[in-house]
Amino acid sequence: MQVDSMQLNILLQVFATVFMTGLIWFVHVVHYALYSRIGAAAWYERAHVSRTAFVVAPVMIVEAITAILLLPLRPAYVPEWSVWLGLGLLAVIWLLSFLILVPQHFLLAGSTDPKEIHIVMRVNALRTALWTARSVLVLWMLAGGLSAPITR
Repeated sequence: MQVDSMQLNILLQVFATVFMTGLIWFVHVVHYALYSRIGAAAWYERAHVSRTAFVVAPVMIVEAITAILLLPLRPAYVPEWSVWLGLGLLAVIWLLSFLILVPQHFLLAGSTDPKEIHIVMRVNALRTALWTARSVLVLWMLAGGLSAPITR
């Protein structure tokens, strides 16, 4: 079976989004939830930021590139509005991540204030919901391709 650039792009999009959704749920339910028990110790925060970047950054970049490439590489079975919706969700995720959560993690590296932990939990809950919505959307896009007629 030969995979064309449209199919490869949508498969990479699905992989990256579903991977990030699973990861964000784990981080929210397990990792961040432990802050309330152990506090936001400086050593833990520094380790979290440096180690998380190696896992998250490449996949987030793949997700963003493939989401943007869906505009010119959109299969006929994927409605244009769904691509724009996916890009909008991703833009909000990136804004929340880089304008609020990254600076918040640097604050936590020097603070044990429970209010700071609460901010991380609230903002991350929103990101978790947005990534879950993106997963539903990209899986719906993929399902459209699975039910599309095969042409040769």
